[in-house]
Amino acid sequence: MKKTAEIIKELRRFKSVDEEPLESNELLLDTIVEDFFENEDAYLVIPTLFELLENHPDADFGALRTIVHTFSAVSGVIT
Repeated sequence: MKKTAEIIKELRRFKSVDEEPLESNELLLDTIVEDFFENEDAYLVIPTLFELLENHPDADFGALRTIVHTFSAVSGVIT
């Protein structure tokens, strides 16, 4: 399992790619955050996800399923 700090580093290093079936932005994002939900400090990733959207306004992340799922998965932690 990746630690939250490593996930944040990977998100900050994220490079948008042209849409290709085997290496889409959505797939890359899924790979980065795939197992962080088990981390107690997972909520710390949320500001970095917003940064990702701001830094890549033209990137196609599909239907933002990964990002929305990430927000909802940690919503019980955020008060």
